[in-house]
Amino acid sequence: EEGGDAPTLALKIYELMIEQGMRYDVDPDNGKLTPTQFDIKNNLDIPEVKAEFDHLYKYGMELIRRGMIDIDIAKETVKERLIKRTGLTPEEFDEWLGY
Repeated sequence: EEGGDAPTLALKIYELMIEQGMRYDVDPDNGKLTPTQFDIKNNLDIPEVKAEFDHLYKYGMELIRRGMIDIDIAKETVKERLIKRTGLTPEEFDEWLGY
């Protein structure tokens, strides 16, 4: 079957992690996911928001470092699925996270 290789699987898992983190809230008591109503762009100053983006960004960088996903694919994924949600430019995003 097409798409069953390790890099494709790693990318799909990474995309799923991003989408879960960006689109759903997790109930701390039972782990249940509910669609979030959270406005990311207007709450970038909240430490937990920054921490979530930083975690997902670092996870992607680790996948690249381990050779699990291609750097260009990872960059596009970060740009489209993380950076776009902040309303920042890639340069502003890196500065916001302290890179």
